[in-house]
Amino acid sequence: MLYPKAAQLPGGSLVASFEDSQTAAVGQTPPVYRSDDSGTTWQKTWPT
Repeated sequence: MLYPKAAQLPGGSLVASFEDSQTAAVGQTPPVYRSDDSGTTWQKTWPT
């Protein structure tokens, strides 16, 4: 099951995260990605 989340920061950057899990997503550390060009490219920002 996919659990996506996304938000736009006050400066216009986009951040997104997701968990792809077959069970409940409990205790996992999902990756966080950031885009500074309206979603054209993404960089993993956390965890590094």
